[in-house]
Amino acid sequence: MIGASGYVGSRLVSVLLTGGHRVVVAGRSLDKLAKYGWFHDVTAVQLDADDPLSTKAAFEQLGPVDLVYYLAHGIGQSGFREADSRAAANVAAAAQAAGVQRIVYLGGFVPESESLSDHLAGRAEVAQALRVDGGPEVVWLGAALIIGSGSTSFEILRYVADRFPVLPAPAWMANRIDPISIRDVLHYLVAAGESDQVPAGDYDICGPDTTTYQGLVATYARLAGTRRLTVPIGGPGAGVAARVSAAALPIPAGLATDLITSLDHPMSAAREGIRTVVPDPPGGLLTVDELVPSGA
Repeated sequence: MIGASGYVGSRLVSVLLTGGHRVVVAGRSLDKLAKYGWFHDVTAVQLDADDPLSTKAAFEQLGPVDLVYYLAHGIGQSGFREADSRAAANVAAAAQAAGVQRIVYLGGFVPESESLSDHLAGRAEVAQALRVDGGPEVVWLGAALIIGSGSTSFEILRYVADRFPVLPAPAWMANRIDPISIRDVLHYLVAAGESDQVPAGDYDICGPDTTTYQGLVATYARLAGTRRLTVPIGGPGAGVAARVSAAALPIPAGLATDLITSLDHPMSAAREGIRTVVPDPPGGLLTVDELVPSGA
C-alpha cells in the first residue's frame, strides 16, 4: 500500500489485516509509519515514489506482490499536480516489472469542464499515468467528498458550522454533491482488490444521498442542535473564496486553497456505479443524516 500514512490508507490497513490479508506498507519515512498501532503486524519498506530507482528497489525487495493500493496524493504542496503524475508513472513502471496484477487507485470525481482546478484535473492524470501497456490492470475509484471524523473535508465542515453563526452562501455552495462515508469507502476499496468481483475500469463511489455543500453545513448544524443563518450572495468564485478562507481554517493554507477551489463544480456521480458489481455493506450505505453527526 502506497499512502498508508494518510487518512484513508491508515484505516484500510486495519481493515485488510482484520480480513486476514498480508499487508505491505511503503513510504518515504518508516518512522512515520511506525506511529500506527498496526505497524508490527505489517511488512514495511522504504519507497520514495518521486524517485524511480527507490520505487524499483522497493518492489524488488518485496518479491511477488499481487495487488497495489495507490492512495498517495500531494495536494497542498507546490507543483503537486506534475509531481503526482511522475510518482504514479514511477510506481506503474516498477509494478509492471515486478509482475503486479492490479492497482487500485482512489481518486476523485472529474467533472466535465474545461476549467478544472489542479486538484481535480490531477486526479485523472494520475489514473492515466498508472495505466501502462502490458502493465497491471487499474481500478479507479472516484469519490467526491469523503466524510469521516478526522478527514480534512469533514473537519472543514465541522469547523465552519461550529464557529460561524452567519454564513455567506455564494452560488457555488448550491452545487450538487454525492458524499460518501469513510466506512463505505473502505468497503469499496476492499472489494476493488478482488478481480473476480470488480472488473478493471473506472467507478464513481458515493452514498445514497445527493445534497449540496450548503446542505451539508445545514445538516451538520441541525443535527448538532445549533442554528446557522446562510445569506445568499453574488460571487466570489470558489477560487477567490479559497484564498480568503484558507487563512481562517485550521489546516495548511495550500491544502485549504486546493480543496475549496474544487467546489466550483458539481460533484455528482457520472461513471458506471460500483453498486452494479459490489453489494451494499450490511445495513446499507450510510445516508447524509447518518454520516454527518459523528463523521462516520
